[in-house]
Amino acid sequence: MKFNGTKSKWQRLILSIVLTIGLIGLFGQPPAAQAGYAFTVNYTGDTDDTVTGNGYCEDFFGRCSLRAAIQETNAQPGQDTIIIETGIYILTQAGVGEDNADTGDLDITDDLIIQGQGGVY
Repeated sequence: MKFNGTKSKWQRLILSIVLTIGLIGLFGQPPAAQAGYAFTVNYTGDTDDTVTGNGYCEDFFGRCSLRAAIQETNAQPGQDTIIIETGIYILTQAGVGEDNADTGDLDITDDLIIQGQGGVY
């Protein structure tokens, strides 16, 4: 069976549209962008997040340090926000050469907004 070139192009276009609609119906629509997390730092100590990636910024005592907040936001998709209370934050965990904010400096690996609560610096 021989098709006219123009008719064949239209048939392929219609088939592509039907297949696309069918795949969307079969697999569902892509998930909507998730709203980011917001964590308020309430502890000026340098402690780790106990369970990174669970959506909660909590050290062993339930406090949210700057390091714990960064660890948690790094584990979450999308843009997150950290709200920092006024205070002095001294990094006390020694270490070099890792990029997970576990030791040493604070490594930010995802989109992040850091909001301060004012004060004189």
